[in-house]
Amino acid sequence: QIIKSSGNFIALSFSDKETTESVRNMFTDPRKIRKDDKGHPDGCVVYAFHGIYSRAELSIVHRECEDGRRGCVDCKMELAGRMNEALRPIREKRRDLEGNPKLINEILRSGASKARKVAGETLEEVRDVMNLLSRENL
Repeated sequence: QIIKSSGNFIALSFSDKETTESVRNMFTDPRKIRKDDKGHPDGCVVYAFHGIYSRAELSIVHRECEDGRRGCVDCKMELAGRMNEALRPIREKRRDLEGNPKLINEILRSGASKARKVAGETLEEVRDVMNLLSRENL
């Protein structure tokens, strides 16, 4: 069982609607009571997410919030739209993989094989550096 922290997460498996609902429920600046109140974006989680999903418009988001020209609800809905747009190809790929368990198992087997090889090489390097016997000398 996976335990989530108070439901404050956005899963890659979420639908656009679920993501929008999660963003809509995000905590914002408690000092910004009305839409036209001056905001404090640097302490707002929604603004932090805009830093990931709205990089090109980040200075506009910051300025409009500080000036009281951007309401929190509108800001959240803009963020949700950008998040859904960015996550759409990941979600599509996930759905494709869910429908092909054999491919998933092959990817996992291949990854495990590559990881074993790299781990073995790393262990040999560590043994050399520490002047320990290599496997061949045991």
